[in-house]
Amino acid sequence: MVSKQTNKSDVFWADDPEQKNFTFAGQNKYLKQIFQLPIILNSIITWLLPAVILAFFNPLLAMLWFVFLAYVLGLIVYRLNKMKSLHRNALETQERARLTTAASTIGSAIHVAGHPLLERDQPVVLVLIDDHLSIYKYDSSQPVDTILLNDISSIQTVVYDDERVPHIEVIDSAAQALQFSITKQGQLVTFLFRSMLKVRPIDWYHAIEKARFAIRTV
Repeated sequence: MVSKQTNKSDVFWADDPEQKNFTFAGQNKYLKQIFQLPIILNSIITWLLPAVILAFFNPLLAMLWFVFLAYVLGLIVYRLNKMKSLHRNALETQERARLTTAASTIGSAIHVAGHPLLERDQPVVLVLIDDHLSIYKYDSSQPVDTILLNDISSIQTVVYDDERVPHIEVIDSAAQALQFSITKQGQLVTFLFRSMLKVRPIDWYHAIEKARFAIRTV
């Protein structure tokens, strides 16, 4: 299938900041515990208790504290509105990329190493279209590489244990990365993607294997 192309001035992809922040918080046990604190209790301890203590010693200090709180509240509202705007723009950009490429599955990832046309730790966009997987940069509607699914020798989910030792022996929904082995210009090439947003490694694995099976049974 021939994909339409966006204008060169368009940004091809943007990650959703809300998803990035949620992923980071979900992987950090300390942040996760903080976010689970009751909002009312956290507000009382953080903001009201210091005001009561300051009012007891010096009303002027308490007034300055409330001025500071008003500033912080305004800053929080500004940041929330900005985050909502970035979230909305990212979703619009992602939907435009999906429609432009006619992708069945699309999402971003970090290329760890191995692919000869990509840099180490390079952010890329993976696009599954019919019988091939295309790799894009964030700022271009032209793919860096297109891999025919029939050229994929193997695809494996990668799970890291507590000591960061990778395991590829099992298919696990908790996988943190995806490893490919492909035949490119007659050579076997193995490369790895991590930090996959919008589509999890296990969902990429399932979508690609499902597409490969459909091709073989046609």
